Amino acid sequence: MTCSLSRYFSFFLSFFLHKIMARGWESKSVEDQIAEMEARKQAASAPKLSVQEIAKRERMASLHLTRSRLQEQLSRARSAAHKTMLQRSLAD
Repeated sequence: MTCSLSRYFSFFLSFFLHKIMARGWESKSVEDQIAEMEARKQAASAPKLSVQEIAKRERMASLHLTRSRLQEQLSRARSAAHKTMLQRSLAD
């Protein structure tokens, strides 16, 4: 009798876990589909940028990254000459 109970319990547990996992994956899939659909809508409604505007935005992003890198280096610099060089770079 103990053997049949353990088989019954094992079957019930695997069935129950399978249903929970299936629902979990299903809901994740639905969430992903909704997020993808919203992203497509936003991309479609976004204004089309010219080549010059794209290049300008990339240049600005590059400058912002360079500036933040220089500021980080300046905060860690110990040498006066190095600090001066970084400050001049930031002033440009």
